[in-house]
Amino acid sequence: MTSYISSKSRAYEYLYLMRDDQKHIKVSEYYHLNYKDLKIEIIKKGIKNLGVEQWSLVSEVKEVTSLFS
Repeated sequence: MTSYISSKSRAYEYLYLMRDDQKHIKVSEYYHLNYKDLKIEIIKKGIKNLGVEQWSLVSEVKEVTSLFS
């Protein structure tokens, strides 16, 4: 799944690797200097893109809090 998160200067792309409808790994253009290389390798592995998800603060907080439950 892909998401775009805006900052003051621009929007950054985030890729979420999922299993059983849950996000397990987050790869982001903001945090990873080699993001483009990582994305290419993910595509080469044939991992299916589930589309674009609209980012929301509420869903982000729910995901983070679910890690601790």
